Amino acid sequence: MKQAKHNLDVEKCVKNVGNKFDLILIAAYRTREITRKKIISDYKPTVQALIDIEQGQVGREMLRRVRAK
Repeated sequence: MKQAKHNLDVEKCVKNVGNKFDLILIAAYRTREITRKKIISDYKPTVQALIDIEQGQVGREMLRRVRAK
């Protein structure tokens, strides 16, 4: 199985969510969401979560969803 390549820019991820601590929380929640929903990707769930954050598909609204539960 060939692994896809993606040049992940962690600084861009941090910029999109505000700070490193929030990045960790958001990425962890998104990783669980990807795993739970069985979202198909070329990457492992953790990497896909960071890619989603980097591309702006997931952001600080994720923290609001977590707190609401």
